Amino acid sequence: MKSLKLSMNRLGDSKLQSLVPFDKLRALTVLDLSSNKLGPDSKSSLANALQGLHSLKQLFLGMALINGEHTQEAFETRSDGLKVANLVPALVMMKNLELLDVSGLSMGPSGARVLAWENMPEKDGNSPAEGLGVPQRRGISLSTRFYASVCCLPGSCFGSTVMDGRLKMLTDLDFSLCKLGDSGLEALEKFIVCNTKLTRLNLMSSQLTPRAAPRLNAVLSSLPDLQDLGLGSYPFAAVDDKNYFPVTELHVLANKKLMTKLDLSALKIDSTFTTLLCPLANLKSLNLSSNDLKCAGDLNLETTLKSLTCLELLDLSKNDILLAGLATVKDALHFMTLLTSLNISKNPLGDQAAASIAAALSSTAMHNLKSLNISEIAITTIGAKVIASNLSCLISLECLNVSENKVGCDGVKALVNALAKLKQLVSLDFSGAKLGEEGVAAAMAEGLGAVGRLTRLKLSGDELGNSTD
Repeated sequence: MKSLKLSMNRLGDSKLQSLVPFDKLRALTVLDLSSNKLGPDSKSSLANALQGLHSLKQLFLGMALINGEHTQEAFETRSDGLKVANLVPALVMMKNLELLDVSGLSMGPSGARVLAWENMPEKDGNSPAEGLGVPQRRGISLSTRFYASVCCLPGSCFGSTVMDGRLKMLTDLDFSLCKLGDSGLEALEKFIVCNTKLTRLNLMSSQLTPRAAPRLNAVLSSLPDLQDLGLGSYPFAAVDDKNYFPVTELHVLANKKLMTKLDLSALKIDSTFTTLLCPLANLKSLNLSSNDLKCAGDLNLETTLKSLTCLELLDLSKNDILLAGLATVKDALHFMTLLTSLNISKNPLGDQAAASIAAALSSTAMHNLKSLNISEIAITTIGAKVIASNLSCLISLECLNVSENKVGCDGVKALVNALAKLKQLVSLDFSGAKLGEEGVAAAMAEGLGAVGRLTRLKLSGDELGNSTD
């Protein structure tokens, strides 16, 4: 067996030890134990098990990745009792390790030794050469990806022996939700600047303040190959963990021509700033959620979006976008022929915006759209019927979220009649429509059952138990 994945199983220390015969799995190259219930008792059992797995290339011990992202569900189920410091002796022996994910675990200064050059096992009795990055003491020091998000790593954890720039092959660095703060970023700067091969850097929800902007500019300027950058804040992060530096000062972003993924959520960005992103022609994923775009009465956002013709994912949720602003977005969508995911949820659009939404959906540019989130946009039955008139144009649609809209029974009927024509649809969310039993039954009868491929239907909060038996 080469790969074993046991993530999100609520496995405790004793259960893991009795369930998995690690002594017979010496050939494992991938081990995923993320988002379980491992705790302090893992000090001996898990550490001993890992010491025998010398062929491991990928080890996941932290938060599970759901669709490639850390989510609130993964955050809540992580093994937050597991201490990385207890595993260091085993981790430093893994000479083939390419990916280490300890996101959400208790790190501290002792655990941070997994990034250190000191205390690494010597190879063939040789000591490390003066030229940094040579493989005599390999261990974790040559891992190419390191995820330490939610590890509570303030700047005081980063001594010169830890962040000395010796991880020369590192390409992927995640310090999101680590309570870095400005002092942590200062300590991390030298380390990042020395790793010019980085293609992914995640500093989401890291308590960065306005004082961090100049240092961030310097860090980003030193990374010519950067493709994936997270500077925003996760929606499930505590208020104290959010970043609130002035992203408008990050002029270096305009020079990141290789960038394919950018998260600038919850940074109080207005539409004027977005023009800075126009040169990023290779951008495929852009998250501008929870900002202050509004984009009413100006063409800044429209100009930006029209220039980003490679976009596949666009998130404009929670931006106080009204009807005039939506018209701007609608015009830009005609240029996004590769778009597969669109999120305009949590904007107070109302029924008056339904016609603009319907017009956007009818564009041939939307034929590749797989995911549409129009939840919580204040539409009623009237708006739902207007949008439904063009839903059948989305021939590739797989996921639709219309939750938290008071669309009513007739609105749902109109929507499901249109959805019945979409052969790719697998997920549908009508949560919060407060339909009641009678309304849901009517909606089902009108055609929901005809959506043959549907594998996920969400009706939570729809008051199914309120009718009289």
